[in-house]
Amino acid sequence: MAALHLHKKVILSLFGSFFLLIFFMMYFQTNRNPKFDDTIHQQKYLNNNIRPNGNINSELHTLSKDWFSENCLSKFAKDDMKFELIEEYINSFKNSNNKNCNAVYSIFDSLFELDISYGEIRLDEKFLEKVKIWLNNNPDYVKQAYKQKIIKIYNKFHSDEMIYNPLRGKRPQAKQIVSEKNHTLKVIEDSKTGCDFCEQNYKINTANEIFDRLESRLSYSAANTFKYDKWHSLIVSRNHNPLYLKEEEIADMYNMGLDWFKKVNSIDPSAIYPELIWDAMPKSGASQIHTHLQVSMDDKNYYGVLRRWLDASEKYYGKFKRDFLDDFILIHKALGLAYELNNCYVIFNLIPLKDNEVLIVGNNDPKSFATINKLTYQIIRIFVDILEQYSFSTGMHFPIFGETNKDYDPSKLEKIFSKILFRSPVANLRSDFNGLDLFTSSVIGIDRYVLANRVFQELDKFQKK
Repeated sequence: MAALHLHKKVILSLFGSFFLLIFFMMYFQTNRNPKFDDTIHQQKYLNNNIRPNGNINSELHTLSKDWFSENCLSKFAKDDMKFELIEEYINSFKNSNNKNCNAVYSIFDSLFELDISYGEIRLDEKFLEKVKIWLNNNPDYVKQAYKQKIIKIYNKFHSDEMIYNPLRGKRPQAKQIVSEKNHTLKVIEDSKTGCDFCEQNYKINTANEIFDRLESRLSYSAANTFKYDKWHSLIVSRNHNPLYLKEEEIADMYNMGLDWFKKVNSIDPSAIYPELIWDAMPKSGASQIHTHLQVSMDDKNYYGVLRRWLDASEKYYGKFKRDFLDDFILIHKALGLAYELNNCYVIFNLIPLKDNEVLIVGNNDPKSFATINKLTYQIIRIFVDILEQYSFSTGMHFPIFGETNKDYDPSKLEKIFSKILFRSPVANLRSDFNGLDLFTSSVIGIDRYVLANRVFQELDKFQKK
């Protein structure tokens, strides 16, 4: 009996060891891969629909800009980065011994194509003297003129491309004959006379939608008399001056835009693709000086540019099972070209349309939208008050409207993002776009790092106020 009892104990011990082994195998199998942040937050969507918000990508995205600077770009001074060294920065991620740095390089290589080439010229002595004057007799610049570095960056998914030659930004520029600020203020002041949008004039000088116009203390809506889509209206600020708006005035216009989207969708549920644009001053294409946004909704898809972004997001997810915008943010954060506030980002895109383009990205929830409004106000103040840029165009993307209780879809553009492009001087006869921009690639003349660092320093000052 004792032997039988011992035999049973051995069998039970073996079974216990077996199940313990299975447990440990399952545990290590689960934890051998990097963790993914699969937390789904039920948040109130801006149009009062409930939409989960999440991030399917790894904890790599939670690392800070400073972490990447210290661990992947440690041999470069973070306050003295130059876009002409972008290849060295990318290779630093590639050749690092840190797996997170390597992962960033892999994602960069998935999204972008970087090409470096050199264009050589000969200069005779007489013309060389003129070139030296153009380059302020800087011997380094003169040396570079003989063999010029050309940087091309191409987005593999929405097919945008940027060309940058550091020397092009040092070419002589036409001098302004008049003061930009004085000219701008005079144009704005003169335009107040007989303005269709000022005071109560809008009630007799603007059209109405088929529903009653929306109104608040700071803004109102008006149908666009000459539409570019079935649903197309204006959101008009009661402040005539588009360059000197208060933060609450910008927020009120944007929030009324959301109210307009909601109203249209309640009348026409097929209208689910919202877009918002804002041109300030004639140089940007604005037909009226008075502050106004354009809002529209389509029932088939986003318009061309944003449709390309949506297509890119779907293709990227289809190929890598990763969120396009999350990885896009990650790359710019890792390279030091992103500024974070409340989980929203100001980004100096590797491939801007033109030099003074800023991208603001945030999640699709009320807190993020409020932060986007705040950052929009701050960016406008920095460019107008400090960088003296007096005209801009902006466009804002919103996720597909009206979908209720649907899981976060990483193949879609599930974030809100806004592009702000500050245009050429308002008194300048020269256009800010040329044949290269229209028919080839965006040609950039200002170092992205120099501009980004200047703006980020000013943003820090705003947050300390």
